Amino acid sequence: MKSIKFLVVLFAAVLMTVPTFAQRDTKADRGHRGPGMMQVLDLTDAQKEQAKTIREAYRPKFEAIRNQEADRETMHAQMKALRAEQEAEFKKILTKEQVAKLDAHKAEREARKEAFKNKVKNVDKEGMKDEMKAYKDDKIKPILLKQRKKLESQISAADQAEIKELRVAMKAAKKEIKAVKDQYKGTSADVAKGSRKDRAAHSEIKAIKDKYAEKRDAALALIEKYDTQITALFNEIQSERTQWDSDMRGIKEDYFGEVMEEFGDHPRAEKWRNKKEAKGERRPSKDKVAFLLMDVNKAEKKGNRKGKRG
Repeated sequence: MKSIKFLVVLFAAVLMTVPTFAQRDTKADRGHRGPGMMQVLDLTDAQKEQAKTIREAYRPKFEAIRNQEADRETMHAQMKALRAEQEAEFKKILTKEQVAKLDAHKAEREARKEAFKNKVKNVDKEGMKDEMKAYKDDKIKPILLKQRKKLESQISAADQAEIKELRVAMKAAKKEIKAVKDQYKGTSADVAKGSRKDRAAHSEIKAIKDKYAEKRDAALALIEKYDTQITALFNEIQSERTQWDSDMRGIKEDYFGEVMEEFGDHPRAEKWRNKKEAKGERRPSKDKVAFLLMDVNKAEKKGNRKGKRG
């Protein structure tokens, strides 16, 4: 689910509207999105200075909205109103021809955004999830279980008992969260970001996470206790893990290839990837918690049953 959300967010960024109508002509505007709005309008030097003044005047207003204690629906409405106000101010410094170009540019962007949404709707996301799960079961889990088995003898009896309890708790939490997501899944098309239903779903999920926060903290404490051993075991299979990441990206590209081909990659995507790589592991705590909670004994019993049936 998170992989899919990441892709949708990444590609949706392609179609993000310009946040302020007085924004500078960035590389993203000139390159990825084609001619940027400032370039299309061909502003004079005097207009550029006026645009800069407008941008600087509205920047603290946008920051004030972002920093306030309000729900997303309210913030979204306030942002939309402020952008409309800023656009009106910006249009005052334009000629009639430039205003027409601005409106045409916006209409083109909206059409592109709608085309993108329709393209994404046609992607077989469930098929991608199934293929990724099959890959994990076939390629990733066997190697991780082998590494996890090496750790078992290094874990104290008391910690093993706690890990067993944590498995039960984390499984219950996952089940409860899935139930909430399934509850809203059928009407996802009607649940706009920041809407009442969207906020209700987030609120319910947050309540579940808060309910199991103590268990999560206990798992993190165990991760810290056995971090040296877990890190060493991860390092032993670093080449495999690199290959897994590459293969998983390949699966995503197979399904989203047409979207990428038509809409391209967001200009800041490479920067985002490099930033994540600089931090080391993508989600170190989550990966290590999942690794620690793997049930080696259950996996072995399951493997033995399969062997006998074979």
